[in-house]
Amino acid sequence: MGTWISAVDDPQDGRRKLVRLTPRGVDVLRRSAAIFDRLREEWAEKLGADRMAALEADLREMVAPANFRLDVAGWLGGA
Repeated sequence: MGTWISAVDDPQDGRRKLVRLTPRGVDVLRRSAAIFDRLREEWAEKLGADRMAALEADLREMVAPANFRLDVAGWLGGA
């Protein structure tokens, strides 16, 4: 199945480990993001833009922004 993360010693602090995605882990996230984007498009077609926006707003209301990001860029360390 392959390893999705790797852990290496932190050069700044020997007590810590740095955990990073492997190339396979990045690939898995990108593929899952593409699947989610296709599903979201299907939902938006069925629900319409207004209901989709309301659904996303409701989901954001349920989880504090600092705890979970719904955007893949956040998963990959982007903005």
